[in-house]
Amino acid sequence: MIYNTLTLNGKITANGVDGQSRSFLGEIFSGGGGSGGSVYIIAQKLAGSGSILSNGGNAAGGGGGAGGGRIAVYYKASTLTGAVEAKGGIGYQKGEDGTIVFQPISLDTPVTTFNLLEKSSTANVSQETLTTQKLNLSNVQITGDLTGTVDFSRLDLTAVTSGPFSGKGFIEAEFQTTLEGASYGGNLQGVVYPDSQGDKLYLKGSISGLLISGTCEGALSESTPGSGTFDKFEAAWKLNRLNTDSISAALALGGTISSQSSYSFTSQIYLYQGDFEGNAYGSYTGPLSAILTHLRLTSDNEYTGKGFSIISYNTAFEQGKGYSHNQLDAGAILEFQGLFENPLSGKLSAFLDENKSPKILSGTIERLDLGLTPAPDLKIDTWAPSRLSSGQTFDYIIELRNDGLKAAENVKLIDKLPFAVSFHDSTAGADYSEDAHQVVFQIPELSAKAIVYKRVAGAVLWGIPINSTFGNIVYIPKDEETPPPLDPTAGIDYEVAGDTQESALVKIKTSNQAEEVETIMSINVRESAEPVQPSFDVVETPLAVTTDFSLGSFSPTVVEGEWDAQNNARQITERAVDTAQRIIATTREGAEIIRSIREERDFLTWLYDNGYIDRTNYENYSQQKTIGYHGLRYFLPRIIDRLISNNLSRLGQRLRRLFRINESQRQIRQGIIRTIDGMKFYSDKELEAVIRASITEVLRRGGKPAETIERAWEIFLEERRLTFNSQISSSLAGHDPNELLVSPEGNVKPGDKLSYTINYENEGEGNAYGVYITDRLLANLDDATLVVNNGGKYDPATRAITWFIGELPSKQKGSVTFSVNVNSYAQDKSEVINFAAVYFPSVPEITRTNGTVNIVSLVIDTVAPVTEILPSPLPNPAGWNSADVTINLTAADNEDGTGVKEIHYALTGVTFEERTVSGASASITIPSEGTTTLNCYAVDNAGNTESPKSFTVKIDKTPPIISAQSAPQANASGWNNSDVIVSFTAEDSLSGVVSVNEPVNVTQEGAGQHIGGQAIDAAGNSASAYVVVNLDKTPPQVNITANPNLLWPPNHKTADVTIGGEAKDSLSGILLSTFKVDDEYKTIEPPISDFNTIVKLEAWRDGNDKDGRYYNVSVTTKDKAGNTASNVTTVICPHDRGKK
Repeated sequence: MIYNTLTLNGKITANGVDGQSRSFLGEIFSGGGGSGGSVYIIAQKLAGSGSILSNGGNAAGGGGGAGGGRIAVYYKASTLTGAVEAKGGIGYQKGEDGTIVFQPISLDTPVTTFNLLEKSSTANVSQETLTTQKLNLSNVQITGDLTGTVDFSRLDLTAVTSGPFSGKGFIEAEFQTTLEGASYGGNLQGVVYPDSQGDKLYLKGSISGLLISGTCEGALSESTPGSGTFDKFEAAWKLNRLNTDSISAALALGGTISSQSSYSFTSQIYLYQGDFEGNAYGSYTGPLSAILTHLRLTSDNEYTGKGFSIISYNTAFEQGKGYSHNQLDAGAILEFQGLFENPLSGKLSAFLDENKSPKILSGTIERLDLGLTPAPDLKIDTWAPSRLSSGQTFDYIIELRNDGLKAAENVKLIDKLPFAVSFHDSTAGADYSEDAHQVVFQIPELSAKAIVYKRVAGAVLWGIPINSTFGNIVYIPKDEETPPPLDPTAGIDYEVAGDTQESALVKIKTSNQAEEVETIMSINVRESAEPVQPSFDVVETPLAVTTDFSLGSFSPTVVEGEWDAQNNARQITERAVDTAQRIIATTREGAEIIRSIREERDFLTWLYDNGYIDRTNYENYSQQKTIGYHGLRYFLPRIIDRLISNNLSRLGQRLRRLFRINESQRQIRQGIIRTIDGMKFYSDKELEAVIRASITEVLRRGGKPAETIERAWEIFLEERRLTFNSQISSSLAGHDPNELLVSPEGNVKPGDKLSYTINYENEGEGNAYGVYITDRLLANLDDATLVVNNGGKYDPATRAITWFIGELPSKQKGSVTFSVNVNSYAQDKSEVINFAAVYFPSVPEITRTNGTVNIVSLVIDTVAPVTEILPSPLPNPAGWNSADVTINLTAADNEDGTGVKEIHYALTGVTFEERTVSGASASITIPSEGTTTLNCYAVDNAGNTESPKSFTVKIDKTPPIISAQSAPQANASGWNNSDVIVSFTAEDSLSGVVSVNEPVNVTQEGAGQHIGGQAIDAAGNSASAYVVVNLDKTPPQVNITANPNLLWPPNHKTADVTIGGEAKDSLSGILLSTFKVDDEYKTIEPPISDFNTIVKLEAWRDGNDKDGRYYNVSVTTKDKAGNTASNVTTVICPHDRGKK
């Protein structure tokens, strides 16, 4: 491999040696010549006058001449004038001339060579734990283009079990294979890494031997899901050389793995990431850049110097990935043995010279398809945001590429949209079918190695549950002819009505030209000692149901019967798949089932396309001429089998609530009952036998060899993988962690500047090593105007921008930005599509961001759109609302305009929000109290901007504050004893008080009088307040007595006197009574606490006191309102007995 000019003025020879005559026992023996060898040269340029020779050796004596060798020389330019020979040797019989390929580099060149120079790099070391497993691989079966056997004498798997590369590692194996009777020995070396679910180990590597070469892609998986034991081996070998012959052969291997021994150890790990740029020559000639992430063991152990590499690369037209096993030799040369995936698919052999600075990565990529008839090789990819919200509008990006060596003509590309997404629009020229809910693109021609991008814009339906998943299916039908439709003429709408523990209820409305019928279908699975028998019964009265139904499946088998029964069966079974899809679409596992269902639905068409059934049978089976079990038996039972049996373990306990199973899952398939109008129809006990017998019969009738359904299905999937892709999104609250944003959105003009932001995040639990981002500029972007920020670098040869993020801790996020102009020559209505890829080499995972789409518009539109503002509810006459207000904005462009692109609105005041909403409508809910001003305007796709409009929303949900006061205020006992005036005061901080009650004069006596009033604010909120008035204006009644009231004889002794009497009040009640003894002589004043108190009074009077000594005993009583009354009684000690 010469990366510049090979100047040859001498000779490059691989001539065979001449034969020699030998003497033995006096007899002379002739000697034949040796065959010419092989010369293989790839050079940028050839110059000089030298020669390249691979001639056969001449014979000696009567021997035969040897055959010429093989010369293969590929170049971009040549001025070489010397001879290029591979002649046969001279002898008794002349040897045959060899083969010479001397031609410019082209697509037919068997290899691509590359020489890349390191531009930047990082390296570090860490101490990690690893585990090595010594495995046995037995019972290996080989199928495919060649027949034979293979035995593995060694199979070692070494994986890192700590740090960012935990779970990843490398595999080494030695094997001996016999293919078509010839034996070959070789090595298998590659990379292993787990899938995202952790139940499979992927294997990607190479096959190398003296006489055998190729690639290996496969997986180690669990035969028992969830066991954690990877005991199942499946791999695809693609061979490009056997002996010295170039071939293109594909083999499928399958076997059983068992563990011989395993051990764990620690080792120092060398981690390296380098950025390389350079050129490639050969079957692909052009710029090539690569990012190499490499790990190897450096401690002294069994695997010192060994490791693996994850590679991403860019060509002039596409990105790709590579995987390699590595080994460092004593001279610090790192050897690579692995594979490259498309677009440069092939076996990778390379070397990294670590002695040089900067390092040089050079190697070859050997083609795997050499010798095959040039043909198109179509591949599809589709993607969208991984997380969406109800109502969100987004784009599915579809990539269609031709990896083959021949142009593809009249390609039909079909995008079957998920039920949860409504169609919005698509790339110009596509046709949307509402009935099929699919978009069809027609591509007249797609050149070899060409790529086209299409888009389909959709909107997530409102009401889709959070965490729902839905898949977008894109495929290329095999036949240009459109087969007859599978859907019946009658429409059927399904509604899940609920479920019980043993059944699911589905409401089915069947409508045709004659009538409309609504029935309830009950789908039951019951526990029984007998085989489980699912039933599908029509019931007139729905069973008692609950509302938590979320999962379920159909299990009808349609059988022969009366025409009405068949017709009903057809209408039900034709749409059973779509119904099951809707029911189970709320789970991630459901998305996988949906993909299986869609493959099953295409199976019928595939059988017809590939000649397994003829046109007549196809029409009979797919239309209503043959109804029921016979018409649909070859694909409906398999749907039943998948939905119920294969996926029960996947959905686990969530389905067991509906399907209650005692024993094995296979019991579900042993008996299926179909009940129509009270008549039961049974399939055979072992449904699987019925399926096999039926499909075998179908295959025979189509003129093809009788094959089991399993083999037909395998062939179908093998072919479908080449032209089938799906993308799964989820409806989830939250952001898409790795996303691309563009500003402005919508329509743009040639020369407009686009600003892009790429957000990234490590959602994993551990640190991610060597994270980097790439963004390839497609044709409608002018890289002469490119401005890259955040330390990114741009390679104009591959039009790729790269940002090296490095180690990214768990849950850490960030963003990078760049701007670039739309090309000045961009055509009207063409699309400016862009997307980025976030690489996590330690996973290893490439996460494509969503794609952004701008439409180039050259339409002259000078009229701005008009926005209508519709609040709900409307404000009251005072301009106020007392509840949340929703404002609906609807914009319309002029009739000949470019259409509304977006609505801008801003909320100021108590609510602050500023948003741009794509499309012609927006809905805004304002919950906050106070005054919020909405300013909005619409922009059409020509950039015309409406004059801003404003609308003020005033919300007051809070009632006014009202208080009631009484004057005079009540005393401490809560009573008044004079007329009371109750007045009301109110205030409202938002809309203000518009009315409040006048004062009330309370004159009527009474207790517990509620005197209230009401205040109303401008928003209509009201509040009331009251005071309780207790009014008692009447004094209490009181009398008092003394017993005795005459004290005699006046002997200076004290006498007991009982003070009696009573106080009462009929309204407020007596608060207290106060007593007082007024002694005329001012010497005695005994205390009295209450009536019936005994006091001691002195029975004595002054002899000179002619009228005697008086004791006046008084009482003053107060009621609770403060009214008082008094009374008095007298006790006398007279002057003499006769005077009182």
